Formats: sequence, structure tokens, C-alpha cells
Amino acid sequence: MNEELRLVYSFVLVDGDLSYLSNHDESLFMNLVCLPTRLKFIGCLKTVYFNEKNILYGLHESDYAVKYHSIFPPEYGCEPVTVIPMTFPFLESHLALEQPSRKNLQLSLEFKTKQFEAVIASAYIKTERGLGYWEVRLAEETLFFSIVSDKTNPQNKWIIKAGKNLNDHQWHQVGVKYDGGEIHLTVDYQKAVLGTYTLPLEFLDELFLAGNPKNPKIGLIGCLRDIYIQGKWIDPRMVVGTKHAPGKVSMDNCQLVDLCKNPSACEHGGHCYLRNNEVKCNCTGTGYTGETCYFSIYKRTCQELFLVGYRESGVYKIDIDRNGPLPPSNVYCDMSQDGSGAIITRIENNVPPEMEIRKAGLSDFYIDVTYREFTPKMIQSLVHQSKHCSQYIKYDCFKSPLGLRSYTWMTSTVEGRYVTSFGDSSPDRCKCGVNYSCANSTLKCNCDAGDDRWRYDEGTFTKNKDLGITRLYVLQPRDMPSDSEARFTLGPVECVEANTQEYVITFKTYFSYLKVPGWRSGDLAFSFRTSSSRGIILYQPPLHPGHGYFRVLLTGDYELAFEFAVNNKLVSKKVLSKRRLNSGEWQQVWVDHDNRHMRFTVNLESYMMDLKGDEEVAMFEGPLYVGGAPKHEVVDLEIKDGFIGCFRGLVVNDKVVDLYKYLTKSAPDIVKDCSPSCSPNPCQNGGTCEEFWGSYKCYCANPIAHTGDNCEHSEIYIYITFIRYTFCILVIMVDNCEH
Repeated sequence: MNEELRLVYSFVLVDGDLSYLSNHDESLFMNLVCLPTRLKFIGCLKTVYFNEKNILYGLHESDYAVKYHSIFPPEYGCEPVTVIPMTFPFLESHLALEQPSRKNLQLSLEFKTKQFEAVIASAYIKTERGLGYWEVRLAEETLFFSIVSDKTNPQNKWIIKAGKNLNDHQWHQVGVKYDGGEIHLTVDYQKAVLGTYTLPLEFLDELFLAGNPKNPKIGLIGCLRDIYIQGKWIDPRMVVGTKHAPGKVSMDNCQLVDLCKNPSACEHGGHCYLRNNEVKCNCTGTGYTGETCYFSIYKRTCQELFLVGYRESGVYKIDIDRNGPLPPSNVYCDMSQDGSGAIITRIENNVPPEMEIRKAGLSDFYIDVTYREFTPKMIQSLVHQSKHCSQYIKYDCFKSPLGLRSYTWMTSTVEGRYVTSFGDSSPDRCKCGVNYSCANSTLKCNCDAGDDRWRYDEGTFTKNKDLGITRLYVLQPRDMPSDSEARFTLGPVECVEANTQEYVITFKTYFSYLKVPGWRSGDLAFSFRTSSSRGIILYQPPLHPGHGYFRVLLTGDYELAFEFAVNNKLVSKKVLSKRRLNSGEWQQVWVDHDNRHMRFTVNLESYMMDLKGDEEVAMFEGPLYVGGAPKHEVVDLEIKDGFIGCFRGLVVNDKVVDLYKYLTKSAPDIVKDCSPSCSPNPCQNGGTCEEFWGSYKCYCANPIAHTGDNCEHSEIYIYITFIRYTFCILVIMVDNCEH
């Protein structure tokens, strides 16, 4: 890989197994040859390029393609990483290592703890009295090295001690050397304390650090580093995560001695506590659920609420970034649609209508505009995920000029953004000033005339950077007449239809499908409507045998199946909906996950699947097929037919997929938009319409009586003739009846 070496940013990775970089443009790494190793990198990186892509610059600039995986944020700058600490969060946490020699012992390490009593190291020995043990114990802020020749009589022990103030949560060194009965105990590299043990002993094969599994109540809660046994350095990367390090031992630069200090232990304000050495989270009142309070219990927008059946206008709680960092909040949802079919999400503010802002005797001032439970960042998030947003503004005046920029200006939710227009007009101008139609054509706003009649200027903001006015500055012009007056009105921020619902397509046949980029990370969401009870909605096949795959199948009138691989084993989870899924109405589906769960949501029903400690969902690799799949991919599936109906709102990898971009002329059975053919019902005489989303088929209520594509032809004629008190009735195309 040839590259120009340039220093852009230095980057430090100090969290070992908890941190790594990845690049979402997987095509860059398809042919990269890797050397096999299980050792994790710990140290500094700089000038990291792959072809023309600057990886670290992309990380610093929040490039979507580069993600940093860690419980801690990235650190810029570089301090040499000379040692790798290990954290022992529980009394049961310890290391079980090999003791190379049976005749002598040479141990050195550094530790850090706040405990008053803890076992730093221990091992079993054979003596003439049977099985015994030795240990290095912290007690009374001092280190004690002791030998117990008979474990059944622990009170009979040989002891030497050294050091003081050793539980101050600072790093301290301890060294133990035993050779032929001569014992050296060193603390903080000071002069050794010497002792002689006269009884013969033999060291057994296993040496325990930070505790002893036979007596877990006296382990170490703290950290160890720089471990040497018989002069050989122990690489933490070779033991952490193996059977030699039970009890959640980790490499986190000694930052997680208290596991509840892990930034991702409990998310979204969940209360963290420990139970049986496991982190637990109380999510009560947070608006989230799951083991770590990761999953939001609310819909993202008013549009989504409407999709799942809510029809009454009113105040609802939504979560605009779903499982992201922004909290749930109340908004007003206008479900009336106003004949346009649009659902409006409305965020009210604290500015009263026609608020008096200019009058003789008033001083200069500003007013901070706040929005119901919405921060500026939340407003911008809603604005960017919506198809269209607006905010109305009006200034009523009597002898009070508006004076944009001179006397009146505003700020918006975009940090540092000053607004000097009234709506989407040019800077320093009102709408009338753009086409010179103001009361005084030489001025920029109607109210700038300052004359003795009531006038007004109004406008509507629709540009993202101007939406959500956050502060209004008002200066009082000098020499204002005593009867002058001005009033200010600022409407709510109103957003229409989330962008996720923008791209709509229709699958008209069972064998049609669309190929889009595969699902790699983040949540997956989509909406569909159909009359069928079976079909493939999504399918992401594996690239290689045994690799990950994902598919969503419609398996019944009320049932949706999600199939994927966990530890290379097929898992199928079915979600039952209270609403018929083939009713022809829009149905909403959402799949989200973290390291411990996968959640499948169909309309208002959810299924949460817990992942055990050793379970993980296989990485999805292939392309994503929508509405069906190629024949060679579905050979082994029970359901092989594709999906007939409408599909929209596909969100993959945290981005809305432009489905229109992937339509081709070679697939004429997939068209834009969604126009039901059975609404209104074209079938006459009580016929039933079967929807094929672009075509339809009528089933006549009485096929003998009515025929035709729309059951429009009547085929039964009844003639009755009464002659001499007798009659006959003949049916089916008989012209007359004779006596």
C-alpha cells in the first residue's frame, strides 16, 4: 500500500479489548491479507490511510464510514503506553497462571486498590505436614507475606511484612523471591525485607493473582499491571478473555473497577446497580427498556404513530432518534391530515401570540425562545429527518419600524446562526421587499414606513438552518412617538411526514425483487402494505457458507417471521400482530439491536430476544434483496414467492435508502408510488376485489348471475307468463314460455 506519509492527528488506543477502529466501506478491505494473531493492539496510531482514505481524519470529522468502537471516547494526542493494566471488578475475579518452578518463586507486580484487606497473590504448596499455601495479603495498609504449612490450621503461619499506606488507590509494587528458604519481600522497589523459612516445601503448578478461587471472599477489587513470574513478563492480552481470567477481568486502563462507572453500563439515565456480581439496570421512568435501557419504547414521529393506528390529534410522546442519545419528548400531533394526507408534528414555544415588543418607555431587550421539552439539537434532528418543516413569523406595527438587522434580529437552533430575514426572504428584507411591493417601495418591509396606520410583515421559515428561532433581539428606535406600538408573533415549528416514508414502490408480481446495499449496522426499518398472506419481504443472503444472513417473511395473516444466524445456528422469531398484516393498510416494522438483545417490532407489538454471553449475531455481508430474492437464493426456503404490494421507508445503516435509485428498466414489475387498484372497489354487483397493486381481479358474488372483468354483466333473465291460471318459469336464456 503506497501512500504519502502525512501527520494529520495522533490517536491513542488505551482500552485494549474494548476499543478498535472499523471502516464501513468494506470494499476497501475485501482483498486485504491479514496475519493471524489474537493479540489486541494497544498504543498510538497516526497517519492511517487506506488507499486515498484518511481513517483518523474521518474519525475526527465524524465521517459515517469510520466508527470507533469503545465504551470510552477516543483520545487525541499520544502518551507512551508502557504497561497494560488489568481490572478485577469482583472478589471472585482473579488470574490462574502457571508456576514454572517447584523449587523457587520469583514474583513481581504492581497493584492498586482501596480495599483494607485483599489477597494480592497466593498458591498451594506441599510440606511435610500436608497441603499448605502461601499468600501476599494486604491488611492494615501493609503487605504481609505468609506461609501456612497446613491449610487445616491457618492460624499457624510464618509471616514477614513491609510497606504502609498501600490502600490509597495508587500504584504500588510488590516483589517476592523465595530460594532455598531465603525470602525477600520488596515494596515499591525499596530495600527488601529478609526472612528465612526453615521447613522444606514444594510449589505446585498453579499460581493465583488477585485472589484464590477456594476462598473468593478475600479477593482483590482493583488493578494489577507489570506482572513478572520467574523473570518472564505476563502479557495481559494472552490471558484476559480466556479461562485463565474468570470474573470479568478486563483491560480498560483501570477505569472500571466500579462497573457502574462504565458509560454504557446503563444508558439513557437508567439506574445502575450490582446483583450477584452482574450489572443490572433499572429503566423505570426513562422511556427505554432492555438490560441496559437501550431500546426506546416510543415511536419516532407522529407519522409513525399514525401508521400504527393512532387517529386522534393531541399531545403524544415521541423519541426522534429512537435509541439515540436524545430523550423522549412531548409534541402535538395533528392527525387531521387537512385533506392533504399529511401528518403534522408540532412543537410549541413560549412566545405568546401578538406579544408586545415595542412601545414608548420600553427598553432594549431580548427574549429566549424555548420549545416544549425540545433542545435546539432535538429540533434540528427532527428537521433533518422530516420531508418539510416550517415556522410562521409576523410583526404588527403602528408607527414602529421593524428595522431588520438595525433594530430587530434573531438566532436559530443552528449554533452561531443569526437570522435577519422575515421568513425565507433575502437577508435584511421582508417578503414584500424582495419584489419591491412594500407600502413604501423604496423600503425593505411594510412596517419600515413607520406611519400612523396599522401594518404588518409576515413570513415563513422553511430552510433548515433558520428553523427554530431561539432568541429575539429588540432595540427601541430613538424618538418613537408616544402612541407607537409593535407586536410579535412566532408560530410553532411544524414538520410534515418523515423522510423515511418518502420513497415508495410497488411490487406487482411474485418473482420481482429489488437489490440494494446490505444491512451492516444500526437499526433496520421499513413499512409495507399487501393483500397476500405469504411472501419474502427482505432477504440478505450470506456471501459464504456458514456466514450471517437475515430475512423477513410474511408467514400468515397476523404473523411476521425474522430469521437469522446466531453462532452459525438458524434462529427464527415470529411476531404476532393484533392487526391483520394483509389488510391493505400500511404496516410498520423495526429491527434494532445492541450487544445483548435483538428487538423486533411490528406495529405496536415487540419481541425482545436476549443474547447470552457467548452468543452473537453473525455479521451480515451480502446485498439486501427487497420484495423477494433470486431463485438460486431461495431453493431451501419453504416460502419462495416474493411479496406483492407496496413498500416504503427502508432505513438501513442509519440512512434512508433511495429506492428509486435502484429501479431498472429490466424490472418493469416494480414501479414507483403505491396506488391500490381496489380502492374504490371496481367490482360491481357485490363482487370482491383481490388487490394486486397495479392490477386486480374480481370474484363475483354469484358467478352464475354475473360475469365480466368487473362482474358487470347479468346473465339471468326470468320470464313469467300467466295463461289460464297456470304458469311456468324457465331460467337461463329462455325467450318465452308457452302453455
